[in-house]
Amino acid sequence: MTEILTTKQMQHLEALAINGSEKTSMELMYKASMGVYNNVNWYGKIGILCGKGNNGGDGYALALILKQNGIKSEIIMAMSEPKQGISANYYFKECKTQQIEILDKNKADLSSYDILVDAIFGTGFFGEISSELKPLFEAYNKSSAYKVSIDINSGLNSDTGLGDCILKSDITVSIGSYKIGHLLNKSRDYIKNLINVDIGIKTQDVIIYHFEESDAKELLKDRDSYSYKGTYGTVTIIGGCIEYSGAIKLANLSACAVRAGCGISRLAVPKSIASATIQHLVDSTLYRLSENDGAIKYNKEEIDFLIANSTVIAYGMGTSENEDGINIVR
Repeated sequence: MTEILTTKQMQHLEALAINGSEKTSMELMYKASMGVYNNVNWYGKIGILCGKGNNGGDGYALALILKQNGIKSEIIMAMSEPKQGISANYYFKECKTQQIEILDKNKADLSSYDILVDAIFGTGFFGEISSELKPLFEAYNKSSAYKVSIDINSGLNSDTGLGDCILKSDITVSIGSYKIGHLLNKSRDYIKNLINVDIGIKTQDVIIYHFEESDAKELLKDRDSYSYKGTYGTVTIIGGCIEYSGAIKLANLSACAVRAGCGISRLAVPKSIASATIQHLVDSTLYRLSENDGAIKYNKEEIDFLIANSTVIAYGMGTSENEDGINIVR
């Protein structure tokens, strides 16, 4: 499982790693930019959009790394120059010293680039994109360039995965650790590929993990030849009512439980919709439940039987909101 951090956790860990050292701050920024450099196939005309904070600093450092490797890029100032006294300002000045071309956002034609890099806002962004920046965001998203976002897509909230104006990416290179916003809500609509680069910040007090395919494989053990379907557990799906019979049918038709390895799949529905669901049964058995006006009635004997004879229960798809449902849950 992959560790997932909140924005505050990541900021706290970065502060601990830096511990007031400007040199360490600059080293971490350089490592982050090197991680981005190593994960992109650089070609053609490259434009790096930089903000005024540390995310912009990553962009400036990236421009220097590209130059060191004989690759030309242009910096597009999405905002003002970095503030004095921060690592981003050091790399900004280095870019000027190295005579890397720096353009104002109003003078850059984003449609002319082969690769665009988003280094405007990092994980510290909250709120809405200003009206001044929205035309730039729209031009960026319309461009046919290969798009790279550093740490997280600008405009995307790193704790919620939400935003009203978000930059798209072909690849987003997360720095240090994945954040919640990389995986929730709108993030999947704006991030095609997501990778993380380790820059040497040790994680601690992690409480959120991303369950992955490799984790699922560990749970799917080899089967014994001397066994039968009951050996591998029973999954019972309870739900449905006369108004919402489709929900329970779709839940059962997905056959997820069977494909994941259970031995027996059981569908439990009110008697009045049993005939409507039976024709859709593929691998499941059918259990008819008592009902009131087409909704499941709480019958203690029936529910006790299902609980006692199930390894896993999924409850609620297409059920009515009533006292019987509350009693079933209890």
